[in-house]
Amino acid sequence: MKVIVGLGNPGKKYETTRHNVGFLVIDEIAKELNVIMYQKKFNAHYALCEYKQQKVLLIKPQTYMNLSGEAVQAFVNYYKVNIEDVLVINDDVDLPVGAVRIRPFGGDGGQKGLRSIIQSLNNNQFPRMRLGIGKNELIETAAYVLGKFPATDVPKITEAIKIAKAAALMFVSTNIETTMNTYNNKPNENNS
Repeated sequence: MKVIVGLGNPGKKYETTRHNVGFLVIDEIAKELNVIMYQKKFNAHYALCEYKQQKVLLIKPQTYMNLSGEAVQAFVNYYKVNIEDVLVINDDVDLPVGAVRIRPFGGDGGQKGLRSIIQSLNNNQFPRMRLGIGKNELIETAAYVLGKFPATDVPKITEAIKIAKAAALMFVSTNIETTMNTYNNKPNENNS
């Protein structure tokens, strides 16, 4: 079984904010796999489905970003998932808008959802995919990540979400190394 976790905040007011790109990627994967994220367990919306003969668990924690680890840990324990089979998708202010970067493990990079997962699992050896949302030095980071994308950034983030969806599905059917080799070297033409 492979697990794909998209990070974000629950509620309509956060739906299209920069901080919710992880949720947006999960929504696109769910559409592709023709599943609805309506099931609720462990403070999360989830769907159990299949892709290329591989079981897939899609998760959107509903605990707010800073407590995402609680839901992820509960699913990992319940389904007895290997930590290297859990891909976490999150926003990253240190990457330009539309950039997609995949790593096999690492620190939290200041992202509080990742920090919560690392603390809850007591392990940072899980793959993660970061989607760049850029930053604005004139706006406090907390306010910036909870803001919506300006119209000029929408094409870049839309393309990044498509790339992230394809990369996540490749992770399901192959492994993190193949996924990184394919997508970390693939420039997003909208990043110029």
